[in-house]
Amino acid sequence: MPNKTNYLSVGKVCLLLDVSPMTVKRWYIWWENKEFEKPEGLYLPKYYYRDRRKTKFFKEEDIPLLEKFRDDLRGKYKGAMSEFNAVYSWGQVGKDKLKENYKITKRKLVR
Repeated sequence: MPNKTNYLSVGKVCLLLDVSPMTVKRWYIWWENKEFEKPEGLYLPKYYYRDRRKTKFFKEEDIPLLEKFRDDLRGKYKGAMSEFNAVYSWGQVGKDKLKENYKITKRKLVR
């Protein structure tokens, strides 16, 4: 079994990345949802559960990958999560806005 010190909790990772735990949670909800397209070249590392409380932990060596993911979402893949955020964060208002902006869509917008 790997050494427990090689893992960082989601809270500590968020401090290092200067993002909120909710942001990381949304990244993984989006990433694991097959209904939303992910850009080629974007990569999000795996997380691990190391306790009974289902706290997410990350390997220390994955921190640079998470930093790259954060920077890529802010840079070259800006807007990649916009459709997801409209549905997940804004609820019905976001769904209505998407329908206004994308009149011709076959995609079902569900959470």
